[in-house]
Amino acid sequence: MKLFVSCVAFCMIQLVSSEDSPLVQQFATGSVQFTADVYRQLKEINDGDNFLFCPLSALIILGLTQTAARGITAQQLSNGLHLPEDRKTVEQTFQQLLPTLKGNDKYTLTSANKIYVKNGYKINEEYKNIAQNSFGAEIQNINFEEKNAAAAEMNDWVASKTHDKIRDLIDPSTLSKDSRLMLINALYFKGSWRYTFNERNTLKRKFFTKSDNHIEVDMMEATRYFKYHSSSTLDAQFLEIPYQGDDVSMVVVLPNQVEGLSTLENSIEAVLNTKLDWNVEVHLQLPKFKRETKVKLTKILQKLGITDAFEDWADFSGFGEPGQQPIKISDVVQKSVIEVDEKGTVAAAATAVHAVKTYSLIQKPPPKQFIADHPFIYFIKSPAGVMFIGRYWVSSENSPLFQQFATGSVQFTADVYKQLKEINNGDNFLVCPLSALIILGLTQTAARGLTAQQLSNGLHLPEDRKTVEQTFQQLLPTLKGNDKYTLTSANKIYVKNGYKIKEEYKNLAQNSFGAEIQNINFEERTAAAAEINGWVASKSENKIRDLIDPLKLSKSSLLVLINALYFKGSWVYPFYEGATRKQNFFTKSDNHIEIDMMDNTEYFKYHSSSNLDAQFLEIPYKGGDVSMVVVLPNQAEGLSALENSIEAVLNTKLDWNVEVHLQLPKFKRETKVELTKILQNLGITDAFEDWADFSGFAEPGQQSIKISDVVQKSVIEVDEKGTVAAAATAVLTMDTMSFIEKPPPKEFIADHPFIYFIKSPAGVMFIGRYVK
Repeated sequence: MKLFVSCVAFCMIQLVSSEDSPLVQQFATGSVQFTADVYRQLKEINDGDNFLFCPLSALIILGLTQTAARGITAQQLSNGLHLPEDRKTVEQTFQQLLPTLKGNDKYTLTSANKIYVKNGYKINEEYKNIAQNSFGAEIQNINFEEKNAAAAEMNDWVASKTHDKIRDLIDPSTLSKDSRLMLINALYFKGSWRYTFNERNTLKRKFFTKSDNHIEVDMMEATRYFKYHSSSTLDAQFLEIPYQGDDVSMVVVLPNQVEGLSTLENSIEAVLNTKLDWNVEVHLQLPKFKRETKVKLTKILQKLGITDAFEDWADFSGFGEPGQQPIKISDVVQKSVIEVDEKGTVAAAATAVHAVKTYSLIQKPPPKQFIADHPFIYFIKSPAGVMFIGRYWVSSENSPLFQQFATGSVQFTADVYKQLKEINNGDNFLVCPLSALIILGLTQTAARGLTAQQLSNGLHLPEDRKTVEQTFQQLLPTLKGNDKYTLTSANKIYVKNGYKIKEEYKNLAQNSFGAEIQNINFEERTAAAAEINGWVASKSENKIRDLIDPLKLSKSSLLVLINALYFKGSWVYPFYEGATRKQNFFTKSDNHIEIDMMDNTEYFKYHSSSNLDAQFLEIPYKGGDVSMVVVLPNQAEGLSALENSIEAVLNTKLDWNVEVHLQLPKFKRETKVELTKILQNLGITDAFEDWADFSGFAEPGQQSIKISDVVQKSVIEVDEKGTVAAAATAVLTMDTMSFIEKPPPKEFIADHPFIYFIKSPAGVMFIGRYVK
């Protein structure tokens, strides 16, 4: 039997029931112990890194599994899971527990179980009754041998039960003719804070990973009355943040010392059993974050003494009718996701068990300070015990690899901008450095020798191929939107019919870059270009069309590598369409044209730089992660001087919210950029020559490869509601031949040439110049 667990978690949820039964209380106590046992194991595996675990989802589906176990197998499961040994008691426990996992008109909480059974495999009627009556499980037959269809069906069910938070739980390659059962639990929570954080107070602040090292994170801030406890024994602070509905809350446990997390984790049972009884005024700063974790639980469960369940002698005779083949567990895997922002939390979890046949108050005191600016523990609990538990250490968006990429991305952006400035003297342009870096990064992983070194230096990517792979493996999953904005990135490699790609490169492209690979006949150039352009259009919502010129394709074409990036976002503070007017835009101090100028007065992040003689304004999109920065020189003819300091422009931080009277043009732009000469000017020369070394692409004996063209097309539309931006980059290859008095709002009147760029945690997505 193979067990896959997928959880989506966000915080600590506490549900308080006035009618907790002895069985539910016993379960909650055991759940805390199971959570602590697993946490200790995860601490060792994830030294110095984040993790997230969903013990409740695991316990529900493993409890359903335990009811089919007998003998030593059942005893080991009972001891390791801290569940009762008596099957009837387990049944009664979950029969009382599961109905409590439901929300109300203030928050959403659901739990669902399902068992997929191989066609022809006969489930014991007694077990079927337990599954349906005690666990509320659906039971459905399925053909596991049609592995892709079976996985798709199960994954769709999980996605539907977790509001699309858990996707691709079941890997089709894990299914086979030996698969007998798949038991799945899906858990979902969505709650709004009782007292929401003001988005305007969220600022970039320091988070100390060590006492002598820090990174910048989005830090939310509020001063409210919260349940709070300071423990001298644990040398830590506890804070409980309630959600609407009054019976759900997040608990954050912050060690007093920056490097105190490890010591605190050594007392995880005490952490989980600490009570918070007193309401005090607290000044709270808490990171805004998202997490997604995949945890392999097999070895962890084995270390907890659950060993026989994974062996050929496992006794799960309660599953099938007499005469059915015996069953064992082959794997236990869990996937978890959490999202915490100013409005609240969403959490979901899915756990799957895959069974196969055996083989093998006097004077008001100052508010308490709870500044979560260094690693901490957070967990979500209910009457059922701990639902989710996690460690916040370093955001995946602030990992060393991610930070290194973001830093290099800024330098690459500046390098390309300077080249485009020379090419487009006195004209608009737009480029998407992120799209270029993704597809050129995929290209670099196939380069060797001097070709690879030049690509690494020119792109500001690591020289080591494994580091490049790991960088994009961490980066690309962050390029996805949420329910507030759309952000997608897609990669595809078109391969000449008969040209044999190395399996190693194929695996790298698919696993680290999520690339599709497809054969194509380049000699049918018109049809080939139409097919490639059709894919690009579909991935860019028809914003990018005709990227590939059929004349660029020939019988010498071997590969075309493409990235398509699409963004659609709505302003947090939309402009009123009735305020948009025709106004003067000064192309020079003595020359102007009329344009549609939008108008708004709101609080924005703003900075005035005397060094650069310019103003900076950050306009946020809904969703919190993406924003547009507009950089306006103070002088009408100051753009050229500002562009000469483009690195300083891109590295300027905007920390303060001030009231700003903003006027910004409403505009659309479309640019096609031939990147070949630009890249050559950046020192990437060998890649375009007959002696280029891209030996990592193809099997031995295949024709050698060089890059013939690198082309990018970008589109942007900015209006009162928000922004739509898209880009596609193609690499074509061929064979070688404090309040005092409210001040007046700042004036930010973009009525003369300026720079603008759209940034995300991954770096600069789009950068452009607006001159007319």
